[in-house]
Amino acid sequence: NEAPADILALNPALPDSLVAIIAKALAKEKGERWANGGEMAAALRACAAELSSSSLDVSL
Repeated sequence: NEAPADILALNPALPDSLVAIIAKALAKEKGERWANGGEMAAALRACAAELSSSSLDVSL
């Protein structure tokens, strides 16, 4: 029941939109998480589209 590690501590260069998606996926309360994989996939696609239109270079 420990809180997940701070994703920005692992990679401070991650964009805010991706951090928000990961945080929602790891939320402790079920109601705060994605309702289904399709919703999360849509958010990830939107994030990828946003990032591909920018010049941001992030290594995972």
